[in-house]
Amino acid sequence: EKKKKKMPAAITETPNPITQHLDTATPLELVRLLRQTDGELFHGWGALPALSDRAVHEVLEAVAEQARSVLRRPRARVLLSGCGTSGRIAFAVSRTFNAYLASQQRPACFRYLCAGRDPALFLSQEAPEDKWEDGIARLQDALPSDPAAFEDVVYIGITCGLSAPFIASQVDYCLDHNIYCVLLGFNEASQARNVPIEGWDKTFHDVIDKMNKAGMMKVGQRGSQPVRSVLLNPVVGPEAITGSTRMKSGTATKILLEVLFSAALAPTAASVSLSAWLMQYENTVRATYLQAEALSQLVSQAGRTLCSSGHIYYLARDSFGVVALIDASECPPTYNAHFEDVRAYMAGGYRTFANDEGDLSQHGTFYRLDWQDFAREKLEHLTAQDLVVVVDGPWPWEESQRQALRDLLQGVGHAKAALASVVVRCVSDETTLEQQLGWGADALVFGAGQVDVRLSHVTLGNDSGLPPFLAELSAKLLLNAITTGAHVLKGKVLGNRMIDLQVSNNKLFFRSIGIVSTFSGADETASRTALLRAIYSTDQVSAEQEKRDISQHIQAATAAAHGGARIVPMAIVLATRPALTHAEASHVLSENPVVSKALAVLKA
Repeated sequence: EKKKKKMPAAITETPNPITQHLDTATPLELVRLLRQTDGELFHGWGALPALSDRAVHEVLEAVAEQARSVLRRPRARVLLSGCGTSGRIAFAVSRTFNAYLASQQRPACFRYLCAGRDPALFLSQEAPEDKWEDGIARLQDALPSDPAAFEDVVYIGITCGLSAPFIASQVDYCLDHNIYCVLLGFNEASQARNVPIEGWDKTFHDVIDKMNKAGMMKVGQRGSQPVRSVLLNPVVGPEAITGSTRMKSGTATKILLEVLFSAALAPTAASVSLSAWLMQYENTVRATYLQAEALSQLVSQAGRTLCSSGHIYYLARDSFGVVALIDASECPPTYNAHFEDVRAYMAGGYRTFANDEGDLSQHGTFYRLDWQDFAREKLEHLTAQDLVVVVDGPWPWEESQRQALRDLLQGVGHAKAALASVVVRCVSDETTLEQQLGWGADALVFGAGQVDVRLSHVTLGNDSGLPPFLAELSAKLLLNAITTGAHVLKGKVLGNRMIDLQVSNNKLFFRSIGIVSTFSGADETASRTALLRAIYSTDQVSAEQEKRDISQHIQAATAAAHGGARIVPMAIVLATRPALTHAEASHVLSENPVVSKALAVLKA
């Protein structure tokens, strides 16, 4: 293992002082704290530029101008690449704009490159983000075979913390082949990860230095002409749950890509007002959190569900199904939750999902996502401890869908499972979900909670032809709040740190060391030793284990987690009391599964 370089604390990995006591907040307080942190998307972190800054808009406008030029060409190709949440949002945005182009009788030209390929859209696969060679291979496969056509390509690499080797290698390849590339993240350039990447001669920081030398454009600086590389990195502040970039950073990624390509596809540049569009997004965030009280009731119900070993099931339509599937897929890596704890199903299944590799359901139950799959595999096993949430948006109902959902909900009622709804529609739509499903106005179908957000606009401007971007944003915020709050209430968070995360890639290995150090008070070296003791279930780390590459530690940690090990909580206990044997530390945790209580016992 190569020696690590000391790097400055990245903003995306910094605890947010707003939520430092999130684990002791009531559900309503928790939702209000999420509201405050989401506000930083627009008003920023300290003195750094955020989404509302003109300097950020200038970079967006320049990229939109380049994209507009490329999208008018017959060989146009837009490549969106990312890992984890970033890769899933790359998929969602590609799917959306390809559908929009089809509605305009134009060929699809958006492609997504998700580390781990399509299975990673459902089952989190964090390790592929460390594989820089795969990044290059995937990019080469997606590029035109004729290098002369590279000028018709726009590449956007998304890595919230400016850290993923999968993206670093792709950006480096674009620089070497004069491909127009945009690096999208949410840290300052100086905070790019400067840790050696196994098997490669560069760090992520080196790649940004290379962009600088090539005359890149960045926030507050135009760059040299002609610009072929861009760093788009507004700083939206630390996450509500430290390092959980599925939340604010994921939201910012969605907003920026939608604004960028909506502008690029507009009839003329003069018809575009990025500032006005971004204000619509900001107003959507405000309108969503006007439902804080109702949302907190649903968070409370979701928390009771998980604490009683129940399951949360989302039933959604159209793009809300994609939002729900993404939210559910992120719970296992973030909270070391079981995959079945939170599941999502969408009307139409893979036909609606529209992923590149098509129907993956033959690979097992984890890849089954149709309402029919829910009916076949879950309905008869529902109990009173389970929670079913209908997530619906501004689409007309087909009679077949209406009847299918009514049938499912009757089955949910017979099982006496809790039933709730999350609805986002235009303020001009005065009907309730019950009415749209054919029940009376006074029917109390969704007794476990109802969150009903009404927006003045469900998409950008007044163009009804664009997808319902604003409604999707609202749905994302609501579902993120439900699953975040539920896992906080289950004890998966200490302060505002996820302490039961999976150690499944390079980034999470170092994040885990920081978490262990924070809560044990041990220094970095002792915290690393405790983490390795937890990974290898040993009383003393051997010299051979110590010398292994980080990738080998990650493989061992992943295997241990699959066997039920709680790596980071165990490491915190071992670092707090290094004299404990692994067996003794395991006993402390089994007796006190909530880490804060285990620490109180150790310090008593």
